[in-house]
Amino acid sequence: MKGLLVFIMGGDHTNGGVTGAKHKALLVGPGIPEIFSPDEDAPALEIEFEFEPKGAKAGYKMVARPEWASQVLGRPVGYNDNLVVRALAKPAGGNRGMFGGHYISTSDSRFPFEGPLPVFDRFE
Repeated sequence: MKGLLVFIMGGDHTNGGVTGAKHKALLVGPGIPEIFSPDEDAPALEIEFEFEPKGAKAGYKMVARPEWASQVLGRPVGYNDNLVVRALAKPAGGNRGMFGGHYISTSDSRFPFEGPLPVFDRFE
């Protein structure tokens, strides 16, 4: 499993989640460049996303870059399309927990999102 190196931001309220006390992680999933491998210091997180028609749920906006959405959907997508992408990160191969206070982002231009993604890795 390979992915893109991202950095962890925010307060740690993960209750021992995979991003607890970590500073970096590895983002994996459809359309994510496969460059780096996970290790002890960079646990793997995978993208969970939904594509839905704009306006279906108030308050959501296009958070993914259109070229990434186009690659994942297999058809051209633009900012003016009637499409909303909601995305989050969760422990790779595991279930989605609760939001534990961390976000992931990077300055790498290959990161397909316009802002940080919340990490759902708190379990009780």
